[in-house]
Amino acid sequence: MVTNWLHSQEGDDASPFLIGWLSLDEGDNDPVRFLTYLVSALNRIPGLETEIGGGVLQMAQAPQLPPPETILTAVINEIALVTDKIMLVLDDYHLIDSQQVHENLNFLIENLPPQLRLVIATREDPPIQISRLRPRG
Repeated sequence: MVTNWLHSQEGDDASPFLIGWLSLDEGDNDPVRFLTYLVSALNRIPGLETEIGGGVLQMAQAPQLPPPETILTAVINEIALVTDKIMLVLDDYHLIDSQQVHENLNFLIENLPPQLRLVIATREDPPIQISRLRPRG
């Protein structure tokens, strides 16, 4: 169902979206693991020729982890340099109950570069700022 919807979003545009997928599970409630998998999913997008977040993965492994906003800002800045349009699906987001992961996702959504679209596939409304996002499309 989500796959059909994704392909309907590509349209006849000369530069279709490159689509990535991150299937989530209960273990992804760990904020470091979530960020690591998010960056890894971006880097596995077929057709994407730019590496995203190489330094971020190193930061995530450091003994003293920087604040999540620092890590996410680095990822956002690297995505902003990509010329391709990217669509990343976060599948089974209803399995995430970590407040820190929700806050990290809110930060990412609030600062998304124009070439990235996030698709959140979930069985229930996630505790993110949906009411602020709907008017913005």
